[in-house]
Amino acid sequence: MRVLFLHLSDMHIKDRQGLNAFQIEKIVDAINAAGKIDNMVIVISGDIAFSGKSSQYGTAYHCIGNIIAKIKKKYGFSGSHYVLCVPGNHDADYSGGCHTSRDLQDIRKVNSYERYISAELQKQKAFFNFAGANGCFPSRNAFCQKIISFSDFRIEANLINSGIFSILEEDKGLHYIPQYCINEMCAPTGADFVITVMHHSPDWYTDTQKNMLEAVICGKSSIVFYGHEHYIGNKTVSNEGNPFALIQAGGELCDNDNWTQSTFHIGVLNTNTFAYFQSKLVWNAKQQQYEQTDKNTVMLPQKPSVERTIRILPDYKKKLLEDEKHSITDNFLDYFVFPRIQAEDVNGTVSKEYTTEEDFVSAILSKKKVLINGGYNSGKTILLKSLFFRLAKDYAVLFCDIANIRGKKVDRILRNCFIDIYGENESDYLRFTQIPKEQRVIIIDDIDQIKSESFESLIEQLNDSFEYFILASKQILDLSLIDRMKVLLKANDSIFRFKIMPIFSDKRYELIQKLVNIKAEDKSTVDKITKLLADAISSQRRFISLDPDFIIKYVEYYCNNLGDANNSDSGVFSKVFEANLINALSLYQSARLSVDKLFVLLSKIAYFIHFNKAYPITEKQIIEIIETYNSDYGSSVNYVEAITAMCNAKVLVSDGAGGFRFTNRNYLAYYVAREVNNQYNTTGDDTDLQTILKCSCFGINADILLFISYITDNIRVLQLILRMANELTLNWPEFDFDEHMPAYLKSERTHTVLPPAADAREKEREAEIAAERSAVDKVLTVDIYDYTEDEADNFVNQIVRAGSLLIVVSKCLPNFEHNMLKRDKDAFVDTIYRLPNRIFGQWATETDKNVEELIQFFKEQTQDYYSRQKVVEDDDILRALQWASISLLLDLYNLSVFYAAKDNTNQYLSSYNYFDDDTYALEHLMILERVSANRQFVDDALKMDAPKKGFVFSIALRRIVSHALVFMNGMDFRLSQQLQTKFFPQRDVQKRLMSQRLANENKKGE
Repeated sequence: MRVLFLHLSDMHIKDRQGLNAFQIEKIVDAINAAGKIDNMVIVISGDIAFSGKSSQYGTAYHCIGNIIAKIKKKYGFSGSHYVLCVPGNHDADYSGGCHTSRDLQDIRKVNSYERYISAELQKQKAFFNFAGANGCFPSRNAFCQKIISFSDFRIEANLINSGIFSILEEDKGLHYIPQYCINEMCAPTGADFVITVMHHSPDWYTDTQKNMLEAVICGKSSIVFYGHEHYIGNKTVSNEGNPFALIQAGGELCDNDNWTQSTFHIGVLNTNTFAYFQSKLVWNAKQQQYEQTDKNTVMLPQKPSVERTIRILPDYKKKLLEDEKHSITDNFLDYFVFPRIQAEDVNGTVSKEYTTEEDFVSAILSKKKVLINGGYNSGKTILLKSLFFRLAKDYAVLFCDIANIRGKKVDRILRNCFIDIYGENESDYLRFTQIPKEQRVIIIDDIDQIKSESFESLIEQLNDSFEYFILASKQILDLSLIDRMKVLLKANDSIFRFKIMPIFSDKRYELIQKLVNIKAEDKSTVDKITKLLADAISSQRRFISLDPDFIIKYVEYYCNNLGDANNSDSGVFSKVFEANLINALSLYQSARLSVDKLFVLLSKIAYFIHFNKAYPITEKQIIEIIETYNSDYGSSVNYVEAITAMCNAKVLVSDGAGGFRFTNRNYLAYYVAREVNNQYNTTGDDTDLQTILKCSCFGINADILLFISYITDNIRVLQLILRMANELTLNWPEFDFDEHMPAYLKSERTHTVLPPAADAREKEREAEIAAERSAVDKVLTVDIYDYTEDEADNFVNQIVRAGSLLIVVSKCLPNFEHNMLKRDKDAFVDTIYRLPNRIFGQWATETDKNVEELIQFFKEQTQDYYSRQKVVEDDDILRALQWASISLLLDLYNLSVFYAAKDNTNQYLSSYNYFDDDTYALEHLMILERVSANRQFVDDALKMDAPKKGFVFSIALRRIVSHALVFMNGMDFRLSQQLQTKFFPQRDVQKRLMSQRLANENKKGE
C-alpha cells in the first residue's frame, strides 16, 4: 500500500482574497510526481491562520476541502483520506492580551506554567473548532493522539500543541507541555507506524523538557513533521542509539498573502517495505509551477508502537542471515528448506519424524531441553539460525557458539551473548533479566567441543535462567547412565535427542527449486532446470553424502557455468565432488605439503589398496608408498604430516587397530579412478582398465568405472569402454518382437494396461525417499574386496556387468559429445539402442529355459504364500512372468534413456534409424517423453500402434503412453485427448487420466 503525506505548513490564511486559486491548482498538479497512491494524509504543521480568527479557519477549511476535491477529480482518487493539524503561534487569538517574553521568563523561573494552561488553550478556541471538524484535538488540550487505520495498517499520529505559551516575539526555550501529555505519548498503542506533528521543534521548550521531548519523539516516531521556521528541508536524527527518525521541516506555503516563495513537501510511504519517497516542492514564479528541488527515498526503520522490548541489532541480524559457506543471497532464508529431523529415544530407536518447522518447534517447547545432532555439512548451524528467528518472535532468545563460551564464567557468557545480539544498553539487559524464565530460550552450537564436566556445570547454572535449551552437536553425545535413566523416568531436566537426516528427494527438490529460482535469469526455465538437476543428483546419489552443502554447491556451479555445464550433469558432479575434497585438504596443507601432493599420494594409496585388495591399509604400507613417491619424484614428504593431514581432513580414518580406511567408499573409488586414468594416459597400458571393466559387476569396480568416465578427457578410454560393452554382449541374442522372441512371450495372455493410480506421483516420491533412507541406514557386512575375477564370468555377474556398462555408455554421450567425432557419436548411439535389447535377450533366453521350473516352484507354494483367495494356476504364473519381463525390458530402456537423453543429445538419438526396429522405436518414444517433445511423441505413438505387431509390443507401447499421459511435462489437453481416444477409449479410464494430470499440475503449482 502507498500512502501520500501532503505536508503543508505556515499557511497564514487571512481571508479568501488571500487564497491563490491558480497555485492551489498547481499544488494538485505537483502531486502527480508521487505516482499511484492508495490513501492520503494531509499534514498541516501549524500557523494555519494569520491571527487565530474564526473566519480565517473557515477559509482554511475551504482551501483544504478544495485541494482534496481536486485530487479526487484529477487522479480518480477513491482511497481514504485524513487531515492532521496542530496549532502554531499564529493560531492563537491574542486580542484579549498576550504574554511578553519577560512574562514567560518569569513563569519559567517559578515553574508556574500549569496556572496559565487553561487561559492559553482558550486563545485557541477557533483553531479547536477547525481541528474538531477534521477529527483532531476533540478534548481541546495540549496533546492529541489519533489512530489512522488503512485496512490492516495502523498509523499513530501524535499531535503536539506547541502553540500554548507561544508569542509573536522571541520565545525560544520558554514553551511548556504538561507531563501527562508526554506520558500519554510514551504509551504503546499497537500501531504499525508512528508520526509526530508539531509546529515548534523541542528546541522551543524549557531546558528540562527539551531533551525529554526529543528523546520520546525521535525514539518512537519514524517521521516528525515540523513548521514555524519557514525552512523546507529534512534530516535524520538518532537518539541514544535508537533507530533514527526522519525530521521533515515543512517550509512556508504563504507569507501574508504572498505566494511567490511558496514551498511544501510530498512524501509517499510504501507500507510493505517502509520505503519513504520524499520530494521538496518550490514555486518557480518565472515558470509558474511548483518544481522538485530535491527528492530521495529513505528506508525508514520499523518502529511499531508496542511495549518496549529487546530488539535484535540490525548488524547482528544481517550477520546471522548470511550463509558463511555460500554467497547466493544475503539472506539464507531465501533458500532454506527445513530438514527431516528424527526423534530418538535413549536406546537410539526412532520414535517420530518431523518435516516442518512448526511441528518441530512445538516439540521443542514440549520437551524443553533438546539435543540436535547433525554431522559435518548437515546444515546444523543454519537450522539453529532459522530456529532463532522463529522463536525470537515470541521469546527472548540467546544464541551461543563455542567462541562465546570458551574460558568464560556463566554470567559473562550471558552478558556477552546479549550484547552481541541486542546491544550494550544496560536498560535492555535489565529488561531481559526481568523477562520470566518461561519466556527465555538459549541455543548453544557445537557443545561437543565443551568438556563433559564443564558442560554439566554450564547446563546446571543456566537452568535457573532458561526454560528452553536447544543444544547442537556434530556427534551424538554418549549420555551417561544417569542421563538415560532421567529420560526413562521422565525427569524434568531430561535432554531429548534429535537427529538431522540426509536431504532426501522431496526436500532436495524443494531446495534445488528455490536455488534455481534465485539464480535463473529466465524464470520460465526454473521448472525445467530444477528437474534436470534433481534427476542428475539422484543419479549420483550413491557417490555423495546427501547434505544441503553439496546440493547448494552443485546448483551454484551449474547456474554460474551454464554454458560449460549445460546437459553435462556428470561434469558438474565431478567438479563439485573434487572441490569438496580440495576444500577439506586445503585446511591442512603446508608449504611442503600442498593439496596437489596430497591428491597424488591419496591416488597412489587408493591404487595400492584396490589392486592388492589391502583393505584396511596398514601404516607401514602407507609409509612405503610415501617413501617410493619421495624417491621417484625427488620430494621430501613427511609421512607423519601427510597421514595427519589426510585424517584431519576426514579423507582417511584410523580403524583403531593400526590400519586406515578411506572415510567412505566413494573417496576410495575416486582416487583409484584418478590413478588408473593417469597411468593409462602416461603409459597407454590398458591392463588396469580391462580389469576394472571385467569386474564392473562388483560394486567398487562399477563406482571406479563411473569416476573414470567423469574425470577422463581421453576419448580412447571411452572407446575402450564401448568396445568392452560390445565384446561382452557380441554373441548375446538381440531381442525383437519377431524372430528373437522367447517362447514364453509368444503365448498370448490377457493383460490390462491402466494409467497409474491417482496418487502415483506421490507413491513414486515416497518410494524414492524410502530407497534413499534404506541406502543410508544399510550396514555393509561384506568386505568390498570379497570377490575374485573368476566370479565375473558367471551368468548373473555378466548381466550385472552389462548393466553397469550400459549406464556408463549412456552417460558418456551427453558428457563428451562435444569432444566426439561423428563416428564415435554414431557408435555410442548405436550401442545405446542395441545394448538394452541384448541384455534383455540374454536374460529372457535363459529364463525361457527355466519357465517350467518357475511355474512348478510357484505352484508348490502353500496358499498362505499368496495374499489372494483364488488358487494360483499355470496361466496366472505365466501372465505374471510376462508382465515382469515387459517391466524389465522397459526398465532397461529407461536406464539408457535417463542418462543419455538430454537437450544436447536429442538430435543424435533422433537421427538414428529407430523405425527400422520396433524395439528401437519404443526406446525412442521414451526419449521423446524424457525431452518433452510432446507433439512428436503423440505422432509417433499413434503411428506405431498396430495389432499385427503382437500383444507384447502392444502392452509395452500402452504402458509407455500411460506413463506419459500422467507424468510428461507440457502435455496439453488436445494432445492428451488424441492419446486417450486411441489407447484408452473407455470413458472411465479417460476421466481417471485427466484427474491424475490435473492433480499433478496442481502439485506443480504449489
